Amino acid sequence: MSAISELREHLREAARRDIEAERARVRRVRRRSTAFLAAVLLGGAAAATAAELISVGEPVPDTRQGFDAYRAAQGGAMTPVVTAQSDSEYPFGVAIYTAKNGQRCAVAGEARGSSLGRVRGDTFRPYDATQAGACGGTRLFHSAIDIGDRTLLFGRAKPGARTVTFEGRTDPVGPGGAFLFVLERVPPNHRFVVE
Repeated sequence: MSAISELREHLREAARRDIEAERARVRRVRRRSTAFLAAVLLGGAAAATAAELISVGEPVPDTRQGFDAYRAAQGGAMTPVVTAQSDSEYPFGVAIYTAKNGQRCAVAGEARGSSLGRVRGDTFRPYDATQAGACGGTRLFHSAIDIGDRTLLFGRAKPGARTVTFEGRTDPVGPGGAFLFVLERVPPNHRFVVE
């Protein structure tokens, strides 16, 4: 065999090894991708099943006296427009509405899909139209509630505002001026300054 023929055979053999190595690599990647996809799908199905395990109870009417003017002008569920991660199964959220007296209002709670409410034991109880929130005129207003070991500082920015700032942290406002800060539990009567 001539030197050129021998060189040609060595190059063919090297090319064949490279092609086989690439095919083996592609097969490994496909197997990993398939396994990853299966794990994601199974995990998603398990999470969806777990989310459905908690039952949905009847809406809890807000029976506080003297709040009728601050209840929603139109009936319907409180739909969260801003959400933030929580330590529990459901994120925290803020819904906005216009009160019977025409004021702009916000209410906070736990978000389950398109509903806002509170988890009590193993039951999610959505807010209904009787829930009164924090209300204000055309200025920025805020309120705070405690859920578990967190304090939710929420409200509505003045019309046209793009951000709100609390203790050096600036966040964009959501639809209708809604905002939400999730804090470690703060002591009662804490004074919040939101700009």
